Amino acid sequence: PHHLLSCRCLSAVSLPLHSNYLKWISLVGKNPPYFIKVMHTDIPDNQVLLSSLYARAFKFSNVKLADADLKQRVQKPLPAFKQALTLGLTLGACLPMMLIALILVFQKPPDTAHSEMIYAAYPVFRGTAVICLTIFLWAICTCVMERLNINATLILNVDPSTQASWLQLLEISGILWLIWLACFCMFTFQANYQLHIIPPAILDTRLIPCAMLVCASIVFLWPFDMLHRATRLWIIKQVLQVMASPFVTVTFASNFVGDYLTSLVKVLIDFAYSMCFYGSGAWRTDDHETCRSNRWVPFSLTILPLVWRLLQCARRFHDGPDNMHLLNFGKYSVSVTTVVVGMIAGLSTEGTEAHSWLQRIYLFLLIASTIYSFCWDVIVDWGFFMYENGRWKKMPPNRLDVLYDSVTKKGTFHVSMHPVRIASQVLNLLGRCAWAYTLVTKPPGDRFSVEFLVFSTAMIEIIRRSHWALRRFANEHLNNCGRYRVVKEIPDLTSQCCMKPVREMPLLRSSTLPVIRRSGNTGESARRLSR
Repeated sequence: PHHLLSCRCLSAVSLPLHSNYLKWISLVGKNPPYFIKVMHTDIPDNQVLLSSLYARAFKFSNVKLADADLKQRVQKPLPAFKQALTLGLTLGACLPMMLIALILVFQKPPDTAHSEMIYAAYPVFRGTAVICLTIFLWAICTCVMERLNINATLILNVDPSTQASWLQLLEISGILWLIWLACFCMFTFQANYQLHIIPPAILDTRLIPCAMLVCASIVFLWPFDMLHRATRLWIIKQVLQVMASPFVTVTFASNFVGDYLTSLVKVLIDFAYSMCFYGSGAWRTDDHETCRSNRWVPFSLTILPLVWRLLQCARRFHDGPDNMHLLNFGKYSVSVTTVVVGMIAGLSTEGTEAHSWLQRIYLFLLIASTIYSFCWDVIVDWGFFMYENGRWKKMPPNRLDVLYDSVTKKGTFHVSMHPVRIASQVLNLLGRCAWAYTLVTKPPGDRFSVEFLVFSTAMIEIIRRSHWALRRFANEHLNNCGRYRVVKEIPDLTSQCCMKPVREMPLLRSSTLPVIRRSGNTGESARRLSR
């Protein structure tokens, strides 16, 4: 339950969506009273009344369990010295190693370098680096949302007492970056310059990327209560819910993780290559062609996240019929069709008339899918525009725009020419165009240039997705555009209680909202109701 229910001063409260929603439906009928208006606010009596109603609805009339659920959860304070020491050591060690890695990447290798060994291990380092960048950027997004008082905890429906803060996420990303940079520098030194930091008798040079992958997996899958286990388990749970999307109720968190998975396609392909490369023993002879020759694995991993999102849209339309879900379903249908046509065009014989026609159809679908997704981002996910009364209307500023105005000391806001909104739209469009081009199309150039271009576009896509997430959370905080909550307004991070009455959503009829008026003894009424 959201900590909105634990407000100490209540003029109106709302029962949130719950895992036992069907039991609540069977208890109160087809039109459940989401809003219970309490008249003549009296704090002790209202707390008893709220606990009684919640216990009757969700906890089999057990008031103690209801009080435990409605208790406000806050994040535990962390030792400042320990956190500063760990974060400073990890990030401080990463900076010089990052400079060394950049020099090794852009410096021309000597003639004695093992190019086949480096080329075979390139996807292993690339996939892990994108994951490290994703965690780092999400830590930055969490910090910005905390600065803007965007209640991401309530939007994602996570427990504030166990979630990792942005400083803890930076700590995790720093540890992963430290592992990646150390393994990358050792591997490059030994492959290019034969400077064996670790003797080959202890660890073969070809197994250094595998050791890095194993260490990163241990950090993420560590079963004990260390390294923020609750956050890691929450991520695994959301990924499993995305995979089971047509059979479970879609939440904002699973929807959000599904969107991120569509941007991590290259990571999934690189992890599949790593499992094949080290599992089949091809690493002994640097035989990378065996794991690259099968084109069906990249095709399946490219289309799978899109199919999951498509099934989520179908499930949402099944749970609550809304034409917006059908439009979102159409967006992912176009994306899936684009990937399928691109795969067929890649398998066809070059120089034939069928190949040329497939290339034209693929290019048309690629442009249509990019424009469709871009318009959906700007209109629906970010809420820049709204179609109302037969015309398009520009929406008022959100918290990111207001932050820009406060930094630049501007007192007015012009929606049509705001530089932040224009830059957001341009960067989002450019990022989508670059990402769409490399999904199933092989860029021209030598093999190292191609791999580096794919690496660059994967990082650009993660940066674009992180910027999209900031805009998405800012819009969801203000407008409830995804209709995942039964209330529109949610409290800020700085507000400890709900100071304003919660307005009902337009979809709920006022006739279905029962009013409980205070009698002479509200506490006695609540006790009778709990029975």
